[in-house]
Amino acid sequence: MRLSTIDRHDPIERYLKRSARLEKQYRLRVMLPAEIVDLSIKVYQRMAAVFIRESLIPAFLALIGLAFVVEWTLPSLTETRSGSDFTAQIVEFCFNLVLGLAVGGPLILMGGGYLVATVVILSAEYLTGNPVDPKIARDHARNVWKQTIATSGLILFRSLSGILASVAVMAIGGWLSTLVGDRDGGIYAVAIIGIFGMVLGGIWFLSCMVRYALAIPVSVLENVPAIVALRRSAELQKGQSRLVSGATATWNLVGTVLLGALLIATGAGIAESVTGAGQWVNQISELLPFGPVWRLAGELLPSFIAVLLLLPAVACGITVIYFERRVRLEGFDIDALASHVSVTP
Repeated sequence: MRLSTIDRHDPIERYLKRSARLEKQYRLRVMLPAEIVDLSIKVYQRMAAVFIRESLIPAFLALIGLAFVVEWTLPSLTETRSGSDFTAQIVEFCFNLVLGLAVGGPLILMGGGYLVATVVILSAEYLTGNPVDPKIARDHARNVWKQTIATSGLILFRSLSGILASVAVMAIGGWLSTLVGDRDGGIYAVAIIGIFGMVLGGIWFLSCMVRYALAIPVSVLENVPAIVALRRSAELQKGQSRLVSGATATWNLVGTVLLGALLIATGAGIAESVTGAGQWVNQISELLPFGPVWRLAGELLPSFIAVLLLLPAVACGITVIYFERRVRLEGFDIDALASHVSVTP
């Protein structure tokens, strides 16, 4: 009993506890958008090794899905083997689109969703001052994997709904042109509406991505279904009375990540031009079994590095924004917030 009394009044212990609380208060407070980005960068720098180690396999899965969409699905949507048969072209377009979504979509959602969920949990534990345990983060990410995938899929569906509707309008207009011809110019009007709808669909896409940026942290940390997570994200991102919205911080984060992507792409381009790595990869792949596979792997290596570095940065950033919005809008006590979102048993 005497030892415990001495420990309780130990000045070093009091100093360490006070320092830990002050550090937690620095991380969990109302911040300006630039401060949110700065804190996100600091957390990422501190946790980068853990983030990258935990992201290797899910980043690879997400990259395979992304490569399938970019290398096969998108080119197939702009080409046709059906000649002048417009109905056959529409069928071919829909088939390629469905195949791309059925193959590439699940890989992107599974790999990306698991990666983001894991990094969100690790970032939340660090921000709230709880012990950072990658094993606990992996276990919790597996437990919420299905609802994370559902949340990600619902975000993509709502974000792409405007673009998909515009594509449908343009397809209907083209189909009608094969039936009634272009005598009254109405078909051109439909095409113009479709193109204008594509522009509006792009704006809607960006708006939804910002509006629902916090849905995955909400789903993972508050353990709620996908539809509730999207509604909750919209509430947290919305400005109230004199309180600013979270959109500015989200756009700042997006700009920072895009800058990072530009730097990675530029660095990869310079390295390839200086070292001739692309030619070396092609020559070596010809000597190896399954040469095309190795060649494709070499071509995708810069993209893999970008996904491996930037996707955890995005997950870390939206977690910081999530906590800042809760502190700002809900006035959560720091210790209560740490206890509320903790995944540590």
